[in-house]
Amino acid sequence: MKIDVISVGKIKEDFVLKGIKHYQKPLSKFTVITFKHVKPEPLDDNASDKDKETVKEKEAQALLSRANPSYRIALSPEGNLINSEAFAKTIEEVQIYHGSKLTFFIGGSHGLSNTLKQQADKVISFSTLTFPHQLFTLILTEQIFRAYKIINKEPYHK
Repeated sequence: MKIDVISVGKIKEDFVLKGIKHYQKPLSKFTVITFKHVKPEPLDDNASDKDKETVKEKEAQALLSRANPSYRIALSPEGNLINSEAFAKTIEEVQIYHGSKLTFFIGGSHGLSNTLKQQADKVISFSTLTFPHQLFTLILTEQIFRAYKIINKEPYHK
């Protein structure tokens, strides 16, 4: 299976890049994972809710334009809260029933638009907490690795 992770904003922090690479190497025996990003839309600190929604819509269009045809999962605190085993089951079901391509969407500082969430095949949440997109990309990469360990019934620390 090929997995794309598309996020708003580029990963700049060295420690995050090192963490992602730490999981990418062993993940390569299970899947090919690529990371794409779109530029965040500018927004004033005192922007109105309407302005924030407009920005989220523009970012959604940019995210969707970077996506190849695939099964699409939007990652949002408002999604269905799942644990690692359910996440592994989701990835396994996508592989079995929906083909060989999976795309994850990570929103910017104001989240994902309702339009993108409605166009996604699934909306899931890892937590009700808010994470910076860079850190969440690392968390997602680790959870994808963990999912493949679970799918293949290989040991992985808890």
